[in-house]
Amino acid sequence: MNERSAPDSGFTLIEALVALLVFAIISSGIVAGTTTIVRMTDDSRARVVAANLAAQDIDSVRAVANGKDTSAIYSITSQPAQDRLVNGRHYSVKRTASWISSAGASVSCNSETNLFELHVNVRVTWDGMISTDKGVQNDTLFAPTGSSTTSALGAIAVSVVGYSGQPIAGIIPTITVVAGSTGETPTGTKATTSEGCTYANGVKPGAYSVSIFRQGYRDPSGDTNPKKTVSVSAGQTASVQFVYDQAGGVAVDLDFAPYNANAAVPANLPINYTVNGATSSVLSLVSGLFPSSTPYAVTAGVAKAGTKTCPAVDPQAWVAATVNGVPLKAGVTSTVTSLVNVSSTVKVPMGVVLVNAPVGSALTAIQTTPVGAGNPGCDVRSTLSWSVSGAGGSNWVALALPYGSWTISADGVPLVASAQQVVTNTALPGVSTDGTVTLDPRTLR
Repeated sequence: MNERSAPDSGFTLIEALVALLVFAIISSGIVAGTTTIVRMTDDSRARVVAANLAAQDIDSVRAVANGKDTSAIYSITSQPAQDRLVNGRHYSVKRTASWISSAGASVSCNSETNLFELHVNVRVTWDGMISTDKGVQNDTLFAPTGSSTTSALGAIAVSVVGYSGQPIAGIIPTITVVAGSTGETPTGTKATTSEGCTYANGVKPGAYSVSIFRQGYRDPSGDTNPKKTVSVSAGQTASVQFVYDQAGGVAVDLDFAPYNANAAVPANLPINYTVNGATSSVLSLVSGLFPSSTPYAVTAGVAKAGTKTCPAVDPQAWVAATVNGVPLKAGVTSTVTSLVNVSSTVKVPMGVVLVNAPVGSALTAIQTTPVGAGNPGCDVRSTLSWSVSGAGGSNWVALALPYGSWTISADGVPLVASAQQVVTNTALPGVSTDGTVTLDPRTLR
């Protein structure tokens, strides 16, 4: 006979646990749903506030110069994101701007695509934003005063970047009509923006010279006030890009002290700076150099004149060799790295010649054809001179000279071999029978 539970015997433990589990699942769903609703409601409120902030910011942008001064609009869009506190919540308001071509595509300021309108975007995000939310955005377009390009007018876009490609802001280009052109010099050109860009809008067709200048800045060629010429056509944008940056200061220390610390330096001695195959020369021991991650090679003497070159002034051009039984290692060129607004010093070696010339005579030296083993030669017949005068008798004058072969004269008359001594050479005697002196930078191997 089967036993049956009494009607009032109640639930078993298992049944109670199952009931509690079902209740927990249902409760969790209710709580999750309620939490989601609360969060979405809160996010919706934040979105409404963000939309208002975006609209207000667009209105403030439109108010800048009545929305016609594109440079001023660019300047306010270049600022960092702004933090706004509303009802205890932080909102981030960020503006960006870009040019839109007549074809509707975004273009950079150094593009020759026709500029049409300036597009400004305002994006607002907030604390506690749902991870998949991208915030609230608002956009507007501006047509520059006089229009950027029309069927009758053109535009000039100017871009300025630094040595590493970074934009250079705050430079106002000078734009003038090239002599004989039919154009008209534009007025009111603005400074470059945080993107390194500025524009001359509504420009009459013609040829224009565009130049830039900022104290202490250089272009890669060393020019402090670089200029470029552009031709503007109706309905077109002429683009000009400058590479321009704050120079590094370099002081040259002519190194001949080990031979004669009192040697006289030529009054017209050029210093050459070579980087990436380009050479610039200056008549100064202190210079500003365009910044470069590649070191400059620094030499003394006339390295180039027109199409002619003078390798002999560069120690590195003197190859390793055995001269008069003496093994010599190749010369080494001095180098220096120029960094933005950083001062550096570089030692540049030179040779020294002792001369005995008539008292009071004017001393000059002309670079000549090579004499001696390993001389790399010189096609430039440069002339150097000194402010010191000759000294006769037992008195000798020490003259500093770039490397290579030279004919030294007193009042235009070449000095004889016995009136000259080269004190810097390791192997060569330095003075030939005809009076030519050769200064060799190589040292013992």
